[in-house]
Amino acid sequence: MRKKDLDIEKIIDCYLTNKFSRQDFIDLMESIAHEKGMAEFQRKFSEEWEESMEQNEEADIQERSKLYHEASNIIADAKRRETPIPSRFRIKIGYTVRYAAWLAVIIAVSASIYLFTHKNKEQTDAKMCNISIPAGEKKEIKLPDESDIYINSASTLKYPETFGEKQRLVELAGEAFFKITPDKEKPFIINTGQISIKVLGTSFNVRSYDEDEWIGVTVSTGIVSVSIFDENSSIQLTPSEELWINKKNHYFQKSKKDVLQASSWRDGYLYFDKAPIKDVINTLNRKYAVNIVLARPGEEYTITGEHDNKSLQSVLESICFITKLKQKKNGNNITLY
Repeated sequence: MRKKDLDIEKIIDCYLTNKFSRQDFIDLMESIAHEKGMAEFQRKFSEEWEESMEQNEEADIQERSKLYHEASNIIADAKRRETPIPSRFRIKIGYTVRYAAWLAVIIAVSASIYLFTHKNKEQTDAKMCNISIPAGEKKEIKLPDESDIYINSASTLKYPETFGEKQRLVELAGEAFFKITPDKEKPFIINTGQISIKVLGTSFNVRSYDEDEWIGVTVSTGIVSVSIFDENSSIQLTPSEELWINKKNHYFQKSKKDVLQASSWRDGYLYFDKAPIKDVINTLNRKYAVNIVLARPGEEYTITGEHDNKSLQSVLESICFITKLKQKKNGNNITLY
């Protein structure tokens, strides 16, 4: 008789919809009765989990990690208690109690993946709004919950026309200042691709451009929780604190910060504090809608300074004075060499 393949998705669906039949139970018990079968069960569980991860990046990192480890621990515990099942397996009341550990495994897996996959279904079904700000411009918008968002140049904000019942989820690529309407029952979550920021009601600045080396979060009021993808850890920030995260190695540094400096871009200011010259150039390209390049990209400089609504030429002259570089212009294309 050909051995039946495990269908984890079907198992989960049957449990959640109360359609798990006597034959389904027999098939599952026979499949995972021995070490090879259990290994296959764990492999398919892991695959199903990873697929749900890819499809639901917006889920809370700490919660999904906790669910995964709880399910994995139950699997390991059930394996330690494993009793060989007779080759001619027959369902009886005694067997149901005897193999309750296996049922706990399935329930744990089902609950974990179900919660993870369906947690934000209500919001993802809603119509999404995309706000893209071109280089050289800024824009202020109001979200459905009356939160105010100031979006910097070359940035994109994605959010639903209507937030779900359990949380308010948005996606940011670029920089924005958030002034969030308080709601203790519905946390506000921002995903940037590499970090997730969770608040209840506060104001803070987020800087997360794809081309920059660092991601920055600075808090003006309230408390902000920052989770770093792949790290399964959370960092809490309070007013006048900032966090910078290196996107390559996830090194982070937390320090005190003048909040007015962090969001000074809203009033046209430029503020650099030991910033890599590559990030400075990216900032100027976005603010002035130009194309500045380093002739020798391998050279590293750090820039510190403030510029109060100054012209691009004035800023470039200051950078060249600090680094001893020179500039060459051709329309909107500028080379520092």
